[in-house]
Amino acid sequence: MVLDTEKCIKCLRCVQGCKEENNTPEGHFWMEVFRYQRDGEEYEDPTDSESIQRPCQHCDDAPCLEVCPNNSRFKSEEGRTLCDYDTCLGCAYCEVACPYHVNAFVHTDTPDYLENPEESEDFEPILEGTDGEFDGAKRDENDRWVSGAPPEGSCSKCTFCAHREQDDELRGTTACEDVCPVDAIHFGDMNDPESDPNQYLEQFDDDETFKLQDDISDPNVIYVGEDPSEQEVTEVPGPTTHEDRGLEEVDPSH
Repeated sequence: MVLDTEKCIKCLRCVQGCKEENNTPEGHFWMEVFRYQRDGEEYEDPTDSESIQRPCQHCDDAPCLEVCPNNSRFKSEEGRTLCDYDTCLGCAYCEVACPYHVNAFVHTDTPDYLENPEESEDFEPILEGTDGEFDGAKRDENDRWVSGAPPEGSCSKCTFCAHREQDDELRGTTACEDVCPVDAIHFGDMNDPESDPNQYLEQFDDDETFKLQDDISDPNVIYVGEDPSEQEVTEVPGPTTHEDRGLEEVDPSH
């Protein structure tokens, strides 16, 4: 996946689209957009910000795979890092090991992708056919439970919409990419030079792109823009908030 931090308008449509598609547990967000101001920089408005999107990085050298005691974490043939919920022990070693903080232990088996959406005047579903239920294949071709809302006592994270691999029309796509209004998300086969993400990267020099902590886990998410990792930043709430989109609050324990 290629994520353009400079094109991103912080609208949180990718966050909402992921919620609607995957019906993740309340307080769990498999895609997030962190909005921040660099310390020492001047901004015209308190909500003016830069941003970085954060799905699971689906690392080639994923720490979560290394620490899983019974191999519930595995690499799919397409390169996704997934969890077999049928065998997951709920030990949360993956949550501790992940340097990107994209794993979160599930304390409830009652998914609720929106909190009282009917009470939000601004809420409008942005994916067709979404009604709070997961509408996709929960199991892969090897009958492993890898998609949809994870059960209580397991760990929750982005799957790069693995369930879409079972759908001939949606294969090779993700919900977050579908709903992005500014073409800031590009998903595809990074081993194919003609794929959408590789073609998008042709516009940029190497010093205009970065990976997060690539020396630790060899992530498969490439960012366009300036890496904020080595700078002091302050988180800001806007311009669009979770409340604006009718999304529940992030569980602080995640």
